[in-house]
Amino acid sequence: MTAWAALSRDDSAVLPAALWVTAAGLILAVIDLDTLRLPDRVLGPAVLGELALLTGATTMTGQWGALGRGVLAAAALMSIHYVFGILITASSGLGDVKLLALTAPLTGWVSWPAVWNGYMAAWVLGGLAAAVALVRRSRAGEPGSARHAPIAFGPSILAGALVAFAHG
Repeated sequence: MTAWAALSRDDSAVLPAALWVTAAGLILAVIDLDTLRLPDRVLGPAVLGELALLTGATTMTGQWGALGRGVLAAAALMSIHYVFGILITASSGLGDVKLLALTAPLTGWVSWPAVWNGYMAAWVLGGLAAAVALVRRSRAGEPGSARHAPIAFGPSILAGALVAFAHG
């Protein structure tokens, strides 16, 4: 999906970064689903690799505005998610905040609406995942703890960003 999106927009220079984010995202999603953690030892190199690939794409295309928008998008979404997801609602973890450093530069490369759409899609997908988990846990006989059991939000952030990148 990410390769098709990059090529259909005649934006093949960003294809390596899109594939990098997709591959790193799959690894991180599996880890998050299993452990409810997004380890820095995977996330850090993934973000640095993406930024290097986006810088290379920028050098090839001269789209410095797209790179700047991606970096600003990461700073903005990380700040918003930190305040809303951690300080106000305590519904998210710091790993999810740091994951936005991986997803926002890619959606930011496309446009500001893609950044917003990716973030909103993450919340919609996360809500659906929470609803499914609630139903499953209730049916398994865990009514008291089912409402407060944690879910992995990282896969929703990743899926939302990739959908937003693909649909630009």
